[in-house]
Amino acid sequence: MKQLLIIALALVLGLGIQSCRNELYKRPVTIDKFEFTNTAGEKYEEQFQKVNKIYVKRIKTFEEEKQAFKIDTTAGKRYRKYNHTLVASLDTLNLNGKAGVYYQLYLRPNSGIGKIKGDVQEDKYNELKLFSPEKLFLQHNEQFYSDSVLTGPLKNVIATTSFLQPSNSDEPGIITMSIDSINFDKGFNKRQREGIIRIINNSIVLEQLRTAGKDPNKYTVFNYYPNYSSKKGKSPAAYTINLNVTQDMLSNKIIVKASSPGYTPDKFTWTESKINRKDYMNGHDYEAKIALRLLAPAFFRSLYHSRQIQSSN
Repeated sequence: MKQLLIIALALVLGLGIQSCRNELYKRPVTIDKFEFTNTAGEKYEEQFQKVNKIYVKRIKTFEEEKQAFKIDTTAGKRYRKYNHTLVASLDTLNLNGKAGVYYQLYLRPNSGIGKIKGDVQEDKYNELKLFSPEKLFLQHNEQFYSDSVLTGPLKNVIATTSFLQPSNSDEPGIITMSIDSINFDKGFNKRQREGIIRIINNSIVLEQLRTAGKDPNKYTVFNYYPNYSSKKGKSPAAYTINLNVTQDMLSNKIIVKASSPGYTPDKFTWTESKINRKDYMNGHDYEAKIALRLLAPAFFRSLYHSRQIQSSN
């Protein structure tokens, strides 16, 4: 009886762990803790907290509109190491003889990954690093921090909670594009493959929605066919893309390369993206949600404009 109870308990725990793993690449980027530190002095505290609220408000907007983020300070231990702490700090700094304050805002993975020398967080996690003379910092308002120059990578995180479906039109003359294949090296398990596929697919659908319903003479309005997943044969498309996902153990990189039959891109065309292999394989997909978001849409735009130039010559 005792042996049966142990076996049953092991099965329950195993199912729980498996369920956790299956959700890793579908979860939004989750912030479960805030760490705000002001060492610059009390006279800056009110403005410091005001700036922090501006950015928390922005992240909540991403949560509501894109489902790319989630703020959950009550999250339990189950996903703790996959979650993030939002860190803000304000310090005094003398720059070129000018006294001022230095504000930083970044995500810190709870697992401890993403650090470079000196215990500094990698740039991909940094939303803002800003030196301001004393008086200017106290005068900055929300509009100042909404400037595109001061927006970091957070706005580029793509949502992967669902698998987005194409929004195609029956209008005649619409441009057609497809992703015909997404091929993987050996070594990726099913959920790891699906995680990358979901990012690539959703990036194209979001690009499609950005121009849907607009004047095709002014915007690149297109129909998208995910032929890589079709079981009924491939839908013909004027522009086709293939993606190849490989691993480089020596450099610890996953490389995603885009190509198209008969197309030789120039040196300025974005054809590949790289992400940290170990981090992704261990369930940390924040970097992938940023680095892979623009690859397929950018490659499609380059392919389309290249064909347009050729046809006009």
